[in-house]
Amino acid sequence: MINKKVENILEKLWPYIVFAIVAFILVSYQIQKHTTILVGDGFFHFSRFYDAAMQIKNHNFSYYQMNYGFNQTGRIINGLYGPFFAYLMGGLVLICKNWFNFQIVTTFLISFISAVGMYLCSKKVTNNTKISVLIGIIYMAQVKLWSNGSTFTSISSMLVPFVLLCGIRMVTDNDKPISWIQLALVMSIVSQIHVLSIILFVILLILFFIVGLIKANNKSRMWLDLLFAVLATLLLTANIWLSLFYSKFNENLFNPISANMAGTGISVRRFTILTVITFLLQIIYVVVNHKKSSLNVLMTSLAIIFWILSTKFFPWKIIQKMFPILKETFQYPRRISILFIPLILVGIAISANEIIKADNKNITLGIVVLLSLVFLSSYNRTLRLNSFYTVNTVMLNTKENHQQIAATKTKNLGQLFKNNIINAPDYLPKDKNISSKKAMRLYKRVLKKSKGKFKYKVLTKGRLRIAWRSNTNKKITLPLVMYNQSQLKLNKKLKNIVHKNAIGMPRVKQKIGKNSVVLSYKNTFLFKSAITITIISWLVVILLGIAFAIKRRSLSRVHG
Repeated sequence: MINKKVENILEKLWPYIVFAIVAFILVSYQIQKHTTILVGDGFFHFSRFYDAAMQIKNHNFSYYQMNYGFNQTGRIINGLYGPFFAYLMGGLVLICKNWFNFQIVTTFLISFISAVGMYLCSKKVTNNTKISVLIGIIYMAQVKLWSNGSTFTSISSMLVPFVLLCGIRMVTDNDKPISWIQLALVMSIVSQIHVLSIILFVILLILFFIVGLIKANNKSRMWLDLLFAVLATLLLTANIWLSLFYSKFNENLFNPISANMAGTGISVRRFTILTVITFLLQIIYVVVNHKKSSLNVLMTSLAIIFWILSTKFFPWKIIQKMFPILKETFQYPRRISILFIPLILVGIAISANEIIKADNKNITLGIVVLLSLVFLSSYNRTLRLNSFYTVNTVMLNTKENHQQIAATKTKNLGQLFKNNIINAPDYLPKDKNISSKKAMRLYKRVLKKSKGKFKYKVLTKGRLRIAWRSNTNKKITLPLVMYNQSQLKLNKKLKNIVHKNAIGMPRVKQKIGKNSVVLSYKNTFLFKSAITITIISWLVVILLGIAFAIKRRSLSRVHG
Protein backbone atom coordinates (compact mmCIF):
# COMPACT_ATOMS: atom_id res chain seq x y z
CA MET A 1 0.00 0.00 0.00
CA ILE A 2 2.83 2.37 0.93
CA ASN A 3 4.73 1.46 -2.22
CA LYS A 4 1.63 2.21 -4.30
CA LYS A 5 1.32 5.64 -2.68
CA VAL A 6 5.01 6.36 -3.29
CA GLU A 7 4.57 5.28 -6.92
CA ASN A 8 1.62 7.63 -7.36
CA ILE A 9 3.54 10.52 -5.82
CA LEU A 10 6.60 9.87 -8.02
CA GLU A 11 4.35 9.57 -11.08
CA LYS A 12 3.09 13.09 -10.41
CA LEU A 13 6.40 14.60 -9.30
CA TRP A 14 8.96 13.16 -11.73
CA PRO A 15 8.52 15.89 -14.40
CA TYR A 16 9.21 18.58 -11.78
CA ILE A 17 12.24 16.66 -10.48
CA VAL A 18 13.60 16.58 -14.05
CA PHE A 19 13.05 20.34 -14.41
CA ALA A 20 14.81 21.00 -11.10
CA ILE A 21 17.83 18.88 -12.12
CA VAL A 22 18.17 20.59 -15.52
CA ALA A 23 17.75 24.07 -13.98
CA PHE A 24 20.49 23.26 -11.49
CA ILE A 25 22.85 22.00 -14.21
CA LEU A 26 22.34 25.21 -16.24
CA VAL A 27 23.88 27.27 -13.41
CA SER A 28 26.34 24.59 -12.30
CA TYR A 29 29.39 26.25 -13.86
CA GLN A 30 28.59 29.52 -12.15
CA ILE A 31 28.15 27.69 -8.84
CA GLN A 32 31.45 25.90 -9.37
CA LYS A 33 33.30 29.18 -10.06
CA HIS A 34 31.37 30.97 -7.31
CA THR A 35 31.05 34.08 -9.46
CA THR A 36 28.27 36.67 -9.56
CA ILE A 37 27.58 37.87 -13.10
CA LEU A 38 27.09 41.62 -13.34
CA VAL A 39 26.56 42.59 -16.96
CA GLY A 40 23.72 44.26 -18.86
CA ASP A 41 21.00 45.44 -16.46
CA GLY A 42 22.55 43.71 -13.43
CA PHE A 43 23.45 46.77 -11.37
CA PHE A 44 20.18 48.51 -12.33
CA HIS A 45 17.89 45.75 -11.06
CA PHE A 46 20.09 44.77 -8.13
CA SER A 47 19.94 48.38 -6.93
CA ARG A 48 16.14 48.29 -7.20
CA PHE A 49 15.94 45.10 -5.15
CA TYR A 50 18.49 46.42 -2.65
CA ASP A 51 16.31 49.45 -1.97
CA ALA A 52 13.26 47.23 -1.39
CA ALA A 53 15.33 44.90 0.83
CA MET A 54 16.50 47.77 3.03
CA GLN A 55 12.97 49.13 3.34
CA ILE A 56 11.82 45.73 4.58
CA LYS A 57 14.81 45.28 6.89
CA ASN A 58 14.46 48.71 8.50
CA HIS A 59 10.61 48.74 8.46
CA ASN A 60 10.84 52.16 6.83
CA PHE A 61 8.75 52.04 3.68
CA SER A 62 8.67 54.54 0.86
CA TYR A 63 6.72 53.42 -2.19
CA TYR A 64 8.02 56.06 -4.59
CA GLN A 65 11.12 57.72 -3.16
CA MET A 66 14.13 55.36 -3.14
CA ASN A 67 16.30 56.20 -0.13
CA TYR A 68 18.73 53.29 -0.20
CA GLY A 69 19.24 52.35 -3.84
CA PHE A 70 20.49 54.33 -6.83
CA ASN A 71 23.20 56.11 -4.83
CA GLN A 72 20.59 57.41 -2.36
CA THR A 73 19.37 60.11 -4.73
CA GLY A 74 15.63 59.74 -4.00
CA ARG A 75 14.67 58.59 -7.52
CA ILE A 76 11.22 57.02 -8.12
CA ILE A 77 12.02 53.90 -10.16
CA ASN A 78 10.41 51.05 -8.22
CA GLY A 79 7.09 52.88 -7.98
CA LEU A 80 6.85 52.78 -11.79
CA TYR A 81 8.60 49.46 -12.46
CA GLY A 82 7.08 46.37 -10.86
CA PRO A 83 6.78 47.69 -7.26
CA PHE A 84 5.31 44.59 -5.60
CA PHE A 85 7.74 42.32 -7.45
CA ALA A 86 10.61 44.53 -6.28
CA TYR A 87 9.53 43.98 -2.67
CA LEU A 88 9.24 40.23 -3.30
CA MET A 89 12.78 40.16 -4.71
CA GLY A 90 13.97 42.40 -1.88
CA GLY A 91 12.65 39.89 0.64
CA LEU A 92 14.43 37.10 -1.25
CA VAL A 93 17.69 39.11 -1.15
CA LEU A 94 17.43 39.25 2.65
CA ILE A 95 16.79 35.50 2.84
CA CYS A 96 19.73 34.73 0.53
CA LYS A 97 22.00 37.10 2.55
CA ASN A 98 24.32 37.97 -0.37
CA TRP A 99 24.16 38.73 -4.10
CA PHE A 100 25.78 35.51 -5.27
CA ASN A 101 23.23 33.33 -3.49
CA PHE A 102 20.44 35.59 -4.70
CA GLN A 103 21.49 35.33 -8.35
CA ILE A 104 21.81 31.54 -8.24
CA VAL A 105 18.44 31.08 -6.50
CA THR A 106 16.56 33.49 -8.81
CA THR A 107 18.13 32.04 -11.97
CA PHE A 108 17.17 28.53 -10.83
CA LEU A 109 13.59 29.56 -9.96
CA ILE A 110 13.00 31.46 -13.22
CA SER A 111 14.34 28.53 -15.28
CA PHE A 112 12.28 26.02 -13.29
CA ILE A 113 9.02 28.01 -13.48
CA SER A 114 9.55 28.58 -17.23
CA ALA A 115 9.78 24.81 -17.79
CA VAL A 116 6.74 24.11 -15.58
CA GLY A 117 4.63 26.65 -17.47
CA MET A 118 5.62 25.23 -20.85
CA TYR A 119 4.99 21.69 -19.58
CA LEU A 120 1.46 22.65 -18.50
CA CYS A 121 0.78 24.22 -21.93
CA SER A 122 1.94 21.10 -23.76
CA LYS A 123 0.06 18.80 -21.37
CA LYS A 124 -3.10 20.87 -21.95
CA VAL A 125 -3.05 20.25 -25.73
CA THR A 126 -1.58 16.73 -25.86
CA ASN A 127 -2.20 15.03 -22.51
CA ASN A 128 1.17 13.36 -23.14
CA THR A 129 3.48 13.65 -20.11
CA LYS A 130 6.70 12.52 -21.78
CA ILE A 131 6.37 14.80 -24.80
CA SER A 132 5.41 17.67 -22.48
CA VAL A 133 8.50 17.12 -20.31
CA LEU A 134 10.69 17.26 -23.42
CA ILE A 135 8.96 20.47 -24.54
CA GLY A 136 9.40 21.94 -21.03
CA ILE A 137 13.15 21.32 -20.88
CA ILE A 138 13.62 22.51 -24.48
CA TYR A 139 11.89 25.76 -23.53
CA MET A 140 14.05 26.10 -20.43
CA ALA A 141 17.14 25.89 -22.61
CA GLN A 142 15.68 28.48 -25.04
CA VAL A 143 15.04 31.08 -22.32
CA LYS A 144 17.99 33.37 -21.70
CA LEU A 145 19.26 32.78 -18.19
CA TRP A 146 18.42 35.59 -15.77
CA SER A 147 22.06 35.68 -14.64
CA ASN A 148 23.33 36.38 -18.20
CA GLY A 149 22.44 40.06 -18.22
CA SER A 150 19.64 40.30 -15.64
CA THR A 151 17.21 41.52 -18.33
CA PHE A 152 13.48 41.25 -17.73
CA THR A 153 13.17 39.33 -21.00
CA SER A 154 13.89 36.24 -18.89
CA ILE A 155 11.09 37.17 -16.51
CA SER A 156 8.69 37.77 -19.41
CA SER A 157 9.64 34.40 -20.94
CA MET A 158 8.82 32.76 -17.61
CA LEU A 159 5.34 34.32 -17.66
CA VAL A 160 4.38 33.69 -21.31
CA PRO A 161 3.31 30.01 -20.91
CA PHE A 162 0.82 30.94 -18.18
CA VAL A 163 -0.70 33.64 -20.41
CA LEU A 164 -0.72 31.12 -23.26
CA LEU A 165 -2.72 28.69 -21.09
CA CYS A 166 -5.48 31.32 -20.92
CA GLY A 167 -5.31 31.76 -24.70
CA ILE A 168 -5.46 28.00 -25.37
CA ARG A 169 -8.53 27.74 -23.17
CA MET A 170 -10.22 30.48 -25.22
CA VAL A 171 -9.99 28.43 -28.42
CA THR A 172 -10.44 24.89 -27.05
CA ASP A 173 -13.20 25.23 -24.42
CA ASN A 174 -16.28 26.28 -26.39
CA ASP A 175 -18.55 26.07 -23.34
CA LYS A 176 -16.46 28.23 -21.00
CA PRO A 177 -13.63 29.85 -22.99
CA ILE A 178 -12.63 32.21 -20.18
CA SER A 179 -12.12 31.56 -16.49
CA TRP A 180 -12.21 35.17 -15.40
CA ILE A 181 -10.45 34.37 -12.12
CA GLN A 182 -7.58 32.59 -13.93
CA LEU A 183 -7.21 35.35 -16.53
CA ALA A 184 -7.37 38.13 -13.93
CA LEU A 185 -4.75 36.48 -11.70
CA VAL A 186 -2.32 35.82 -14.57
CA MET A 187 -2.58 39.35 -16.01
CA SER A 188 -2.41 40.94 -12.56
CA ILE A 189 0.79 39.07 -11.69
CA VAL A 190 2.29 40.09 -15.05
CA SER A 191 1.31 43.74 -14.45
CA GLN A 192 2.92 43.75 -11.00
CA ILE A 193 6.16 42.42 -12.52
CA HIS A 194 6.67 44.01 -15.95
CA VAL A 195 4.21 46.46 -17.52
CA LEU A 196 5.86 46.32 -20.96
CA SER A 197 5.05 42.61 -21.20
CA ILE A 198 1.37 43.43 -20.71
CA ILE A 199 1.24 45.08 -24.15
CA LEU A 200 2.61 41.99 -25.90
CA PHE A 201 0.44 39.61 -23.89
CA VAL A 202 -2.74 41.62 -24.51
CA ILE A 203 -2.06 41.57 -28.27
CA LEU A 204 -1.58 37.78 -28.07
CA LEU A 205 -4.78 37.25 -26.07
CA ILE A 206 -6.83 39.49 -28.38
CA LEU A 207 -5.96 37.17 -31.27
CA PHE A 208 -7.00 34.12 -29.24
CA PHE A 209 -10.15 35.92 -28.09
CA ILE A 210 -11.26 36.64 -31.67
CA VAL A 211 -10.88 32.98 -32.65
CA GLY A 212 -12.49 31.81 -29.40
CA LEU A 213 -15.45 34.17 -29.85
CA ILE A 214 -16.20 32.69 -33.27
CA LYS A 215 -16.23 29.18 -31.80
CA ALA A 216 -17.92 29.94 -28.45
CA ASN A 217 -21.33 28.40 -27.75
CA ASN A 218 -22.32 31.34 -25.55
CA LYS A 219 -20.75 34.52 -26.91
CA SER A 220 -22.42 36.89 -24.44
CA ARG A 221 -21.09 34.79 -21.54
CA MET A 222 -17.57 35.04 -23.01
CA TRP A 223 -17.84 38.82 -23.20
CA LEU A 224 -19.16 38.94 -19.62
CA ASP A 225 -16.31 36.77 -18.29
CA LEU A 226 -13.84 39.02 -20.10
CA LEU A 227 -15.42 42.07 -18.46
CA PHE A 228 -15.17 40.42 -15.02
CA ALA A 229 -11.50 39.58 -15.70
CA VAL A 230 -10.71 43.16 -16.73
CA LEU A 231 -12.46 44.64 -13.68
CA ALA A 232 -10.76 42.19 -11.29
CA THR A 233 -7.39 42.94 -12.91
CA LEU A 234 -7.93 46.68 -12.48
CA LEU A 235 -8.66 46.17 -8.77
CA LEU A 236 -5.58 43.96 -8.30
CA THR A 237 -3.34 46.41 -10.16
CA ALA A 238 -4.80 49.81 -9.22
CA ASN A 239 -1.40 50.91 -7.91
CA ILE A 240 0.25 50.28 -11.30
CA TRP A 241 -2.20 52.20 -13.46
CA LEU A 242 -2.37 55.17 -11.11
CA SER A 243 1.43 55.41 -11.13
CA LEU A 244 1.51 55.32 -14.93
CA PHE A 245 -1.28 57.91 -15.09
CA TYR A 246 0.65 60.09 -12.66
CA SER A 247 3.92 59.81 -14.57
CA LYS A 248 2.17 60.63 -17.86
CA PHE A 249 0.17 63.68 -16.78
CA ASN A 250 1.94 65.03 -13.69
CA GLU A 251 5.58 64.57 -14.60
CA ASN A 252 7.84 64.97 -17.62
CA LEU A 253 10.15 61.99 -17.27
CA PHE A 254 13.00 60.49 -19.27
CA ASN A 255 12.33 57.17 -20.94
CA PRO A 256 14.99 54.44 -21.05
CA ILE A 257 17.88 54.98 -23.44
CA SER A 258 16.94 55.14 -27.13
CA ALA A 259 17.66 52.12 -29.38
CA ASN A 260 17.79 51.60 -33.14
CA MET A 261 14.90 49.19 -33.65
CA ALA A 262 15.99 48.33 -37.18
CA GLY A 263 19.21 46.80 -35.85
CA THR A 264 17.91 45.00 -32.77
CA GLY A 265 15.82 42.24 -34.30
CA ILE A 266 16.40 38.61 -33.44
CA SER A 267 18.96 36.67 -35.47
CA VAL A 268 18.76 33.07 -36.69
CA ARG A 269 22.08 32.59 -34.88
CA ARG A 270 20.03 32.89 -31.68
CA PHE A 271 19.06 29.23 -32.22
CA THR A 272 21.04 26.05 -32.83
CA ILE A 273 20.95 24.42 -36.31
CA LEU A 274 18.88 21.52 -34.97
CA THR A 275 16.37 23.92 -33.42
CA VAL A 276 15.97 25.82 -36.72
CA ILE A 277 15.52 22.52 -38.62
CA THR A 278 12.86 21.40 -36.13
CA PHE A 279 11.00 24.70 -36.47
CA LEU A 280 11.05 24.35 -40.28
CA LEU A 281 9.85 20.73 -40.07
CA GLN A 282 6.97 21.90 -37.88
CA ILE A 283 5.91 24.49 -40.47
CA ILE A 284 6.11 21.91 -43.28
CA TYR A 285 4.12 19.39 -41.23
CA VAL A 286 1.35 21.92 -40.53
CA VAL A 287 1.14 22.93 -44.20
CA VAL A 288 0.84 19.28 -45.29
CA ASN A 289 -1.51 18.24 -42.45
CA HIS A 290 -3.47 21.48 -41.92
CA LYS A 291 -6.79 19.61 -41.74
CA LYS A 292 -5.75 17.48 -38.75
CA SER A 293 -5.67 20.19 -36.07
CA SER A 294 -6.96 23.75 -36.30
CA LEU A 295 -5.20 24.48 -33.01
CA ASN A 296 -1.85 23.43 -34.49
CA VAL A 297 -2.48 25.68 -37.51
CA LEU A 298 -3.35 28.60 -35.22
CA MET A 299 -0.29 28.14 -32.98
CA THR A 300 2.13 27.77 -35.87
CA SER A 301 0.63 30.67 -37.84
CA LEU A 302 0.85 33.00 -34.84
CA ALA A 303 4.40 31.81 -34.22
CA ILE A 304 5.39 32.73 -37.80
CA ILE A 305 3.75 36.18 -37.48
CA PHE A 306 5.52 37.00 -34.21
CA TRP A 307 8.81 35.64 -35.54
CA ILE A 308 8.63 38.01 -38.54
CA LEU A 309 7.81 40.91 -36.20
CA SER A 310 10.83 40.07 -34.03
CA THR A 311 13.34 40.05 -36.93
CA LYS A 312 15.13 42.60 -39.07
CA PHE A 313 12.93 41.53 -42.01
CA PHE A 314 10.06 43.61 -40.65
CA PRO A 315 10.32 47.31 -41.69
CA TRP A 316 11.16 48.62 -38.22
CA LYS A 317 13.20 51.45 -39.78
CA ILE A 318 10.01 52.90 -41.27
CA ILE A 319 7.96 52.19 -38.13
CA GLN A 320 10.40 54.00 -35.80
CA LYS A 321 10.40 57.03 -38.10
CA MET A 322 6.60 57.17 -37.90
CA PHE A 323 6.54 56.54 -34.13
CA PRO A 324 9.92 57.66 -32.67
CA ILE A 325 8.68 57.13 -29.10
CA LEU A 326 8.96 53.37 -29.72
CA LYS A 327 12.78 53.68 -29.77
CA GLU A 328 12.74 54.63 -26.08
CA THR A 329 9.79 52.59 -24.84
CA PHE A 330 9.69 49.30 -26.75
CA GLN A 331 13.36 49.59 -27.87
CA TYR A 332 14.09 46.04 -29.05
CA PRO A 333 11.93 44.07 -31.56
CA ARG A 334 13.71 40.89 -30.45
CA ARG A 335 11.53 41.07 -27.33
CA ILE A 336 8.66 39.79 -29.48
CA SER A 337 10.48 36.46 -29.79
CA ILE A 338 9.26 35.63 -26.27
CA LEU A 339 5.89 34.96 -27.95
CA PHE A 340 7.24 33.11 -30.98
CA ILE A 341 9.18 30.42 -29.09
CA PRO A 342 6.38 29.06 -26.81
CA LEU A 343 3.85 29.18 -29.67
CA ILE A 344 6.02 27.12 -32.01
CA LEU A 345 6.87 24.69 -29.20
CA VAL A 346 3.18 24.10 -28.43
CA GLY A 347 2.70 23.46 -32.14
CA ILE A 348 5.59 20.97 -32.12
CA ALA A 349 4.02 19.23 -29.11
CA ILE A 350 0.72 18.84 -30.99
CA SER A 351 2.49 17.51 -34.10
CA ALA A 352 4.63 15.07 -32.10
CA ASN A 353 1.56 13.76 -30.29
CA GLU A 354 -0.33 13.26 -33.56
CA ILE A 355 2.57 11.30 -35.04
CA ILE A 356 2.95 9.14 -31.92
CA LYS A 357 -0.80 8.37 -31.94
CA ALA A 358 -0.39 7.03 -35.47
CA ASP A 359 1.51 4.18 -33.77
CA ASN A 360 4.45 4.08 -36.18
CA LYS A 361 7.26 2.95 -33.88
CA ASN A 362 10.09 4.05 -36.18
CA ILE A 363 8.66 7.55 -36.67
CA THR A 364 7.83 7.84 -32.96
CA LEU A 365 11.41 6.94 -32.06
CA GLY A 366 12.65 9.49 -34.60
CA ILE A 367 10.49 12.23 -33.05
CA VAL A 368 11.69 11.48 -29.52
CA VAL A 369 15.33 11.36 -30.67
CA LEU A 370 14.97 14.65 -32.60
CA LEU A 371 13.39 16.48 -29.65
CA SER A 372 16.03 15.07 -27.32
CA LEU A 373 18.79 16.28 -29.66
CA VAL A 374 17.15 19.72 -29.88
CA PHE A 375 17.16 19.88 -26.09
CA LEU A 376 20.78 18.72 -25.83
CA SER A 377 22.00 21.23 -28.45
CA SER A 378 20.01 24.09 -26.87
CA TYR A 379 21.10 23.02 -23.41
CA ASN A 380 24.74 22.91 -24.51
CA ARG A 381 24.46 26.39 -26.01
CA THR A 382 22.85 27.82 -22.85
CA LEU A 383 25.47 26.15 -20.66
CA ARG A 384 28.29 27.57 -22.82
CA LEU A 385 26.77 31.06 -22.68
CA ASN A 386 26.50 30.90 -18.91
CA SER A 387 30.12 29.75 -18.75
CA PHE A 388 31.11 32.65 -21.02
CA TYR A 389 29.34 35.22 -18.86
CA THR A 390 30.75 33.63 -15.72
CA VAL A 391 34.31 34.10 -16.99
CA ASN A 392 33.76 37.43 -18.77
CA THR A 393 31.76 39.28 -16.14
CA VAL A 394 32.32 43.01 -15.70
CA MET A 395 33.75 42.45 -12.26
CA LEU A 396 36.62 40.39 -13.54
CA ASN A 397 37.68 43.14 -15.92
CA THR A 398 37.90 45.97 -13.40
CA LYS A 399 40.80 47.19 -11.30
CA GLU A 400 38.71 46.68 -8.19
CA ASN A 401 38.31 43.02 -9.13
CA HIS A 402 38.77 41.50 -5.67
CA GLN A 403 36.71 44.19 -3.90
CA GLN A 404 33.76 43.68 -6.22
CA ILE A 405 33.85 39.92 -5.92
CA ALA A 406 33.99 40.24 -2.15
CA ALA A 407 31.04 42.68 -2.27
CA THR A 408 28.82 40.02 -3.88
CA LYS A 409 29.54 37.55 -1.12
CA THR A 410 29.35 39.75 1.94
CA LYS A 411 26.22 40.17 4.08
CA ASN A 412 26.69 43.93 3.71
CA LEU A 413 24.46 44.17 0.62
CA GLY A 414 25.16 47.88 0.05
CA GLN A 415 28.90 47.27 -0.42
CA LEU A 416 28.29 46.34 -4.08
CA PHE A 417 27.05 49.84 -4.92
CA LYS A 418 29.54 51.82 -2.85
CA ASN A 419 31.75 52.78 -5.79
CA ASN A 420 29.25 52.30 -8.58
CA ILE A 421 27.04 55.02 -10.06
CA ILE A 422 23.84 53.54 -11.55
CA ASN A 423 23.93 55.75 -14.62
CA ALA A 424 20.55 55.11 -16.26
CA PRO A 425 18.13 57.85 -17.41
CA ASP A 426 14.97 55.87 -16.59
CA TYR A 427 12.30 58.09 -14.95
CA LEU A 428 14.60 61.04 -14.25
CA PRO A 429 12.68 64.36 -14.33
CA LYS A 430 13.09 66.18 -17.64
CA ASP A 431 13.10 69.82 -16.54
CA LYS A 432 14.79 70.85 -19.81
CA ASN A 433 14.57 69.26 -23.25
CA ILE A 434 17.91 67.44 -23.37
CA SER A 435 18.82 63.99 -24.69
CA SER A 436 19.07 60.89 -22.51
CA LYS A 437 22.85 60.77 -23.07
CA LYS A 438 23.30 64.37 -21.87
CA ALA A 439 21.08 63.62 -18.87
CA MET A 440 23.26 60.65 -17.92
CA ARG A 441 26.46 62.69 -18.25
CA LEU A 442 25.03 65.45 -16.05
CA TYR A 443 23.79 62.94 -13.46
CA LYS A 444 27.14 61.19 -13.31
CA ARG A 445 29.09 64.45 -13.08
CA VAL A 446 27.07 65.70 -10.08
CA LEU A 447 27.41 62.37 -8.25
CA LYS A 448 31.17 62.21 -8.89
CA LYS A 449 31.64 65.74 -7.50
CA SER A 450 29.54 64.81 -4.45
CA LYS A 451 31.49 61.67 -3.56
CA GLY A 452 32.59 61.69 0.07
CA LYS A 453 31.16 65.16 0.69
CA PHE A 454 27.78 64.21 2.19
CA LYS A 455 26.56 62.07 5.09
CA TYR A 456 23.32 60.19 4.48
CA LYS A 457 20.62 59.08 6.91
CA VAL A 458 17.22 57.59 6.17
CA LEU A 459 14.62 59.04 8.55
CA THR A 460 11.18 57.74 9.51
CA LYS A 461 8.23 58.07 7.10
CA GLY A 462 10.46 57.49 4.10
CA ARG A 463 12.46 60.71 4.36
CA LEU A 464 16.11 61.12 3.39
CA ARG A 465 18.54 63.50 5.07
CA ILE A 466 21.93 64.51 3.79
CA ALA A 467 24.34 66.67 5.80
CA TRP A 468 27.58 68.43 4.95
CA ARG A 469 29.91 71.20 6.04
CA SER A 470 30.81 74.24 3.95
CA ASN A 471 33.31 77.07 4.22
CA THR A 472 31.38 79.19 1.73
CA ASN A 473 27.80 80.41 1.16
CA LYS A 474 27.80 79.73 -2.59
CA LYS A 475 25.11 77.70 -4.32
CA ILE A 476 25.59 73.95 -4.64
CA THR A 477 23.89 71.23 -6.72
CA LEU A 478 22.79 68.46 -4.37
CA PRO A 479 23.04 64.74 -5.34
CA LEU A 480 19.26 64.38 -5.02
CA VAL A 481 16.44 64.12 -7.54
CA MET A 482 13.21 66.06 -7.05
CA TYR A 483 9.81 65.46 -8.64
CA ASN A 484 6.60 67.48 -8.58
CA GLN A 485 5.48 65.73 -5.38
CA SER A 486 8.90 66.04 -3.70
CA GLN A 487 9.45 68.37 -0.75
CA LEU A 488 12.78 69.83 0.40
CA LYS A 489 13.73 71.21 3.80
CA LEU A 490 16.99 73.17 3.87
CA ASN A 491 18.40 73.65 7.38
CA LYS A 492 14.96 72.75 8.85
CA LYS A 493 13.11 75.27 6.66
CA LEU A 494 10.70 74.14 3.97
CA LYS A 495 11.61 75.54 0.56
CA ASN A 496 8.52 76.24 -1.52
CA ILE A 497 10.50 77.27 -4.57
CA VAL A 498 13.53 75.15 -5.45
CA HIS A 499 15.84 75.86 -8.37
CA LYS A 500 16.80 72.67 -10.21
CA ASN A 501 19.10 71.63 -13.00
CA ALA A 502 17.93 69.93 -16.22
CA ILE A 503 17.30 66.58 -14.48
CA GLY A 504 15.59 67.78 -11.31
CA MET A 505 18.63 68.05 -9.01
CA PRO A 506 18.11 70.94 -6.56
CA ARG A 507 20.48 73.93 -6.40
CA VAL A 508 20.52 75.53 -2.93
CA LYS A 509 22.44 78.28 -1.20
CA GLN A 510 24.64 76.88 1.55
CA LYS A 511 25.58 78.56 4.78
CA ILE A 512 29.04 78.53 6.27
CA GLY A 513 29.35 75.63 8.68
CA LYS A 514 26.94 72.74 9.06
CA ASN A 515 24.15 72.24 6.48
CA SER A 516 21.42 69.64 6.13
CA VAL A 517 18.64 68.86 3.70
CA VAL A 518 15.63 66.56 4.17
CA LEU A 519 13.97 65.14 1.04
CA SER A 520 10.49 63.64 1.21
CA TYR A 521 7.74 62.62 -1.16
CA LYS A 522 4.12 63.61 -0.63
CA ASN A 523 1.71 60.84 -1.61
CA THR A 524 -1.74 61.98 -2.73
CA PHE A 525 -5.03 60.73 -1.26
CA LEU A 526 -5.82 59.13 -4.62
CA PHE A 527 -2.60 57.13 -4.57
CA LYS A 528 -3.14 55.99 -0.96
CA SER A 529 -6.63 54.86 -1.97
CA ALA A 530 -5.25 52.90 -4.95
CA ILE A 531 -2.69 51.12 -2.76
CA THR A 532 -5.39 50.26 -0.22
CA ILE A 533 -7.69 48.87 -2.95
CA THR A 534 -4.85 46.78 -4.40
CA ILE A 535 -3.78 45.29 -1.06
CA ILE A 536 -7.38 44.52 0.02
CA SER A 537 -8.07 42.91 -3.37
CA TRP A 538 -5.04 40.63 -3.09
CA LEU A 539 -5.94 39.70 0.49
CA VAL A 540 -9.46 38.76 -0.65
CA VAL A 541 -8.02 36.63 -3.49
CA ILE A 542 -5.60 34.86 -1.12
CA LEU A 543 -8.31 34.17 1.48
CA LEU A 544 -10.70 32.87 -1.19
CA GLY A 545 -7.90 30.68 -2.56
CA ILE A 546 -7.22 29.22 0.89
CA ALA A 547 -10.95 28.61 1.46
CA PHE A 548 -11.27 26.90 -1.93
CA ALA A 549 -8.22 24.68 -1.23
CA ILE A 550 -9.62 23.64 2.19
CA LYS A 551 -13.03 22.87 0.66
CA ARG A 552 -11.46 20.85 -2.17
CA ARG A 553 -9.31 18.90 0.31
CA SER A 554 -12.35 18.13 2.49
CA LEU A 555 -14.33 16.88 -0.51
CA SER A 556 -11.47 14.67 -1.68
CA ARG A 557 -11.25 13.12 1.81
CA VAL A 558 -14.99 12.43 1.80
CA HIS A 559 -14.86 10.78 -1.61
CA GLY A 560 -11.60 9.05 -0.74
